[in-house]
Amino acid sequence: MNKRQRDSLSDCLSRVFGRVDDEFIEAAIPRLAWIELAGGETLFHEGDAESGAYFVISGRLRASVQQEGRPRVIGEIARGETVGEMAVLSGEPRSATVTAIRDTVLAHITSESFEALMHDHPQLAIQMARMTISRLRRDTRRVEARRPATMCMLAVTDGVDLEAIGQQLADQFGR
Repeated sequence: MNKRQRDSLSDCLSRVFGRVDDEFIEAAIPRLAWIELAGGETLFHEGDAESGAYFVISGRLRASVQQEGRPRVIGEIARGETVGEMAVLSGEPRSATVTAIRDTVLAHITSESFEALMHDHPQLAIQMARMTISRLRRDTRRVEARRPATMCMLAVTDGVDLEAIGQQLADQFGR
């Protein structure tokens, strides 16, 4: 693992668990596998057996459930958050389908490794419970998923009137 990956992991784990020390990072590193998803790829499907939890190092994911035969978005998972932890803690199948909405890098930890890490660092269980409760409270109050905060347009060929296209998009979004 290079320094940049280690720093990104440390930042993510600190967001999830609060301040973490080097001992914890060193204990976590060998238990994690790095996964890269392209935008549009599915991480797991609603009803799948749990296979561990994921820490979002970069990117963004969207969670949806089937409702009346159609997917309904229930939330988005951003950098510094976890996904799949409820299935790990409960031992139940996945409660939602999770798809990358942009290129995403994740650190995966198996259920067994997660339990071993919590055994060695018991404060993690409390932090994980707090985070899960906070997410459940937030999700029950949310009417619709948060919208992306950043959009960017780039002209890849000469002669494109980016300002005019941007104005047309703004008009459409305004509707």
